[in-house]
Amino acid sequence: MRRTERLTPPTDLDPIRRSSRESSSFNRAWLREGSQLTWLQRVGFAVFSLLFFGVGLYADATLIGSLLRTTFVSVESALDICLVALATIVFLIPGAIGLRNVLRF
Repeated sequence: MRRTERLTPPTDLDPIRRSSRESSSFNRAWLREGSQLTWLQRVGFAVFSLLFFGVGLYADATLIGSLLRTTFVSVESALDICLVALATIVFLIPGAIGLRNVLRF
C-alpha cells in the first residue's frame, strides 16, 4: 500500500445519511411490492404492520369508549375526539395496507 493512500471509513455507516436515501425503498417494500419480499422481510413487515394496526385499533377503541361515556361534548373534548380520530386513521390505514401487502404472494 502506498503511503499516500489512506483507509477512509465509508460514509454509509452514518445512519442519518443512510436513512434519507433508504426511506423510499423501505416504504416501497412495505406498502407496495409484496410479491417480491423474502420470508424474513415478510415476517418483519408483518410485525411492523400488526404493531401499526394494533395501535390504530387501540385508539379506535378509546375513541368509541369516550364517545359512549360522554353525554355533553365540549370544545376541548371535541378537539380530543378529532385528534384521536386522526391518530386512528394515521395508524390503521398504513397497518392495513402493510398487512395486505405482506399477505400478497
